[in-house]
Amino acid sequence: MVKVYVLLIKCGRRTVAQTPSIWYQDTVDELRKEGWFDEHPEQDPDSDKQATADQSDKA
Repeated sequence: MVKVYVLLIKCGRRTVAQTPSIWYQDTVDELRKEGWFDEHPEQDPDSDKQATADQSDKA
């Protein structure tokens, strides 16, 4: 199923956030291995955590 979600995300039918939790981490790992987040940093779950941390530092 991970490969299915990777394909759906890559063709734009789904987002990373729409991946069921049971396959979420494996899907993120596979996309990261393929360098997909380099082209789509807005969907990188680690960038959200970093953005939140940056906003906390400014407060």
